[in-house]
Amino acid sequence: LLNRVARPNDLWLHVKASPSAHVVIRTNNKPQTVPPQVLHAAAELAARHSESKHSSLVPVDYTLRKYVRKQKGGPPGKALYVNERTLFITP
Repeated sequence: LLNRVARPNDLWLHVKASPSAHVVIRTNNKPQTVPPQVLHAAAELAARHSESKHSSLVPVDYTLRKYVRKQKGGPPGKALYVNERTLFITP
């Protein structure tokens, strides 16, 4: 799904170290133009659809899609990523 939906310069979000939804923000090749409120709303979406949804503060990582890959031999949905930044969200 990740390779079919997201382009290399789209933003990808996921809750750090916890099962959660993968969220993609389409950027039209301009990730620097994503408004902060859109990034925050996408992070809230990932936090609400995670096992950490009842925590007071949830760390949500985001990075460009080109820095995300599927773990070889890993379970469905398991992704490895680099160059991430982290937002702390109250679900």
